[in-house]
Amino acid sequence: MPILYKPSFNHVRTPWMLVLAVAAVGGEYAGLETCKTYVGKLHEYLRKAISVLVDQHTAQTLQVWFAQVVLLSHIIMAYSGSKALILTQQSQKNLLITLARGLGAELKHQMSLGPTSRSTGNETDKINWWWRGEQSRRVIWSIWMLDVETALHQGLPTLMLLNDQLDLELQCPGDVWDTRLNKLNEQAGARLGLKVSLREAFQAMRDSGQAPDLDDFARRVVLLAVYQESRDLVQAAASLQRCGFLEYKSTGSSDDMASASGSSGIDAMYGRWRSRTLKALGVESAETCAVIGPTQLSWQYHHVVCIQLFVPLSRLCACSGWMATEKTTEVARREVAAWFRQDGRNSRRAVMHAAMLFKLMRDRVTHGHVEAHHLLLAALMLWAYATFGPGGGDGGNGVVRLDRASDAEGQVWLQDARVVATVGGVGSIEGREGGRRVVAEARRIMTLGRAWPVRRRIMDVLDEVLQKGRVE
Repeated sequence: MPILYKPSFNHVRTPWMLVLAVAAVGGEYAGLETCKTYVGKLHEYLRKAISVLVDQHTAQTLQVWFAQVVLLSHIIMAYSGSKALILTQQSQKNLLITLARGLGAELKHQMSLGPTSRSTGNETDKINWWWRGEQSRRVIWSIWMLDVETALHQGLPTLMLLNDQLDLELQCPGDVWDTRLNKLNEQAGARLGLKVSLREAFQAMRDSGQAPDLDDFARRVVLLAVYQESRDLVQAAASLQRCGFLEYKSTGSSDDMASASGSSGIDAMYGRWRSRTLKALGVESAETCAVIGPTQLSWQYHHVVCIQLFVPLSRLCACSGWMATEKTTEVARREVAAWFRQDGRNSRRAVMHAAMLFKLMRDRVTHGHVEAHHLLLAALMLWAYATFGPGGGDGGNGVVRLDRASDAEGQVWLQDARVVATVGGVGSIEGREGGRRVVAEARRIMTLGRAWPVRRRIMDVLDEVLQKGRVE
């Protein structure tokens, strides 16, 4: 989350709490085991400093730098792998949301006034005005992203409504944000005027069937917004069903498994929305996905969201037996097996996204706080296909490397489950043995990273899947 303005960030003029928060996050990337104790103390000191400021100096809290401090502290807690800290983060989330809403109201007022009340078109005034607004936008969007990410990773409801963010402008290009204010020339200044709100981005997707060309950070926002919109759609439909206004059947949503029947009602409504959305995101072509480079974090989100539009991470975790009762696991496995059997094309499309995500994680681990969950999602999706899917043939109908399939190869596999699917570093992903190889490779990849303690927790999940696979 590029929320800091690097050209002006230094330990002398930057508020000491923000310097502490940056050091605390940086400590997550320290490779030495001996650093853990010191990093933990930094985290504890940061949480106490936030508490003292909120209790004793409330008037100072509605500032961008303090929102940045609280955001970084919440990221540390949410991805600590500690149940106690995760619960603390959830209980203190209202502070973060309140800061985002307060900054949003202030930003709206600031933007309505223009550069200055006495401005006569001075370029410096305009750039400074834009910079203050961009700082606020970036921290607001980052808080919203964390809210959605924790919902996606932990199966929790979001606190920030998507509707409240629709008219907020998306972030400027990263190269502009990284430029010193006194170096912003006329060309860069002109690019500052190319403002697109989330509503306008959605409208472009619906009108043209194509996502707008956005910066990496802004594209991640749009992708997570698509995920949240899918949740909102399904929750609204489920509410109408509970009240007796709609006939309810499974929707393939983030809150329910995909229906294989393709029936009318909610299924058809969600199916049409999902089809148009996936087309706008450019995922109808397997070749488009296969040529994606591993250098952009937004493509990890791209595959994560596309998988989640078909099956949620929480359902895959239930299939694995992680933090689920025997009955919950049995029901989840039965539903997932039915989905693979009856909705072959969509289920195989989700598997293809998982294979591409798996490749991104294997080829370039950047140690971001979300990457352990991304790898877990990819691994469990491939494992579920290998374990509960219909299985391919003996290779007589062909073999396809899913993580680098051409458009023609991908389309063949989407239509013919008898084609044997393989993934680099794993080999065939058919059958229980294929599933075991996927999980073992995912665990190996996880050991390559040293950042973020949640990685160790997820390694325990993978170990549990491997152990249960041996027993079963």
